[in-house]
Amino acid sequence: MKNSLTIVVAVLIVIVLIAYMFMFQVRYDEVAVLATFRSADESSVKDDPGPYFRLPFPIQSIHKYSRRVQILEDEKEEQQTKDGYAVITQAYLAWRIAEPLAFFEKLTDIQSAQDKLNPLLRSDLRGLVSQYRFDQLVNIAPEHLMLSEIEQKVVEQLQQRVNDQGWGIKVEQVGLRRILLPQAVTERVFDRMKATRQAMAADKRASGKGEAEGIRSEANSAQSRILAFAERRAQALRAKGDKEASQFYGYFNKDPELAIFLRRIRTLKSSLKERSTFILSARQLELDNALKPLSPTSE
Repeated sequence: MKNSLTIVVAVLIVIVLIAYMFMFQVRYDEVAVLATFRSADESSVKDDPGPYFRLPFPIQSIHKYSRRVQILEDEKEEQQTKDGYAVITQAYLAWRIAEPLAFFEKLTDIQSAQDKLNPLLRSDLRGLVSQYRFDQLVNIAPEHLMLSEIEQKVVEQLQQRVNDQGWGIKVEQVGLRRILLPQAVTERVFDRMKATRQAMAADKRASGKGEAEGIRSEANSAQSRILAFAERRAQALRAKGDKEASQFYGYFNKDPELAIFLRRIRTLKSSLKERSTFILSARQLELDNALKPLSPTSE
């Protein structure tokens, strides 16, 4: 019984070894190139998931590549803009294997591809950044930024150079991950931003002063029109009053003493609105009966 179990285990081990030597598995996110004596053709590309038969090494070798997008992160590098500013950029490159056979024949593995792509990315990015001004790379106004245009141009140039090499690579995206400024440039940028803000503030103050002057001018004009209208209205009322009062002048001319007496009574009425004390001479006592109804509080 013990010998039978040993034989079964040995047979299983042999089967596993044979399967390992003569078969390989391709996952759904992989593509494989089955090379025979380091050479391959279109039939060597295995892009459907599942098991495949192969001859043992060194007759046939398997090279598996991921279908996923690969990310290459560049190091920080100082570059010069079109207007003479120095900037430190850090970019990234997203790429994938589009033609496994061409990739195998030219580059063989992922690390070799990264080593080839890195200097191309630096060269293309440096050449394009030098064609743009500093304010097109760093600006608080989004409409003035040209980063998307730069990134798209790098993608196009890099894809063209990759195609010329026949590497079987598809460039998916290039992005400027970070833009930094050296210390000296930072100080100059801050001075420039300060001057810009001061100019904007001065422009706003001048605009506000002009608007205030306009408001004051309009108010003064409105005031002049209102006063002129009021003056004309007052003159019209005075003229109307004089016209209506002129008919009474004839009566007063007939009896001036009565007119004087009525004028005095009107004056007394206006001056005796509050509690008052006054002294009359003996000759004026004859006015007492006339004044009492007019000033009940007088003494």
